[in-house]
Amino acid sequence: MKMAETKIHEFDPVIYPRKLWVCVNATKESLCTTFEFDGTEAGIEESLRKNSAAVCSVTRISDDSVGVLVFTAHKAWLIGSVIAHESVHVADYYFEGLSMTAQTFECGNEPYAYLVGWAAKCINQARISK
Repeated sequence: MKMAETKIHEFDPVIYPRKLWVCVNATKESLCTTFEFDGTEAGIEESLRKNSAAVCSVTRISDDSVGVLVFTAHKAWLIGSVIAHESVHVADYYFEGLSMTAQTFECGNEPYAYLVGWAAKCINQARISK
């Protein structure tokens, strides 16, 4: 049986100084040769084995770009509920990394909700990519 090709999709939210990467059919090797992990590298193999998907903050080795990585061992695991779940984690990482809260904005949690929706759209785009 042929292994599915690992693909890393990159997204730029434009208004926030962080990238979003979505890696489908991930392997520990593909992740560790592309990204530097903020202390979470030890849990990658377990996440790939046990979780539908996982999210962590990373730095891309090739150019020191910082951002958030969503990864899954199997593209087929990216179903609606998993995409929604991981999108909230993405928004949490953005808000934490940029020291933002709902109180930062006059419009309450609207920027957070926008970010969750944007992340879900990006993860879904990586899922349906051929």
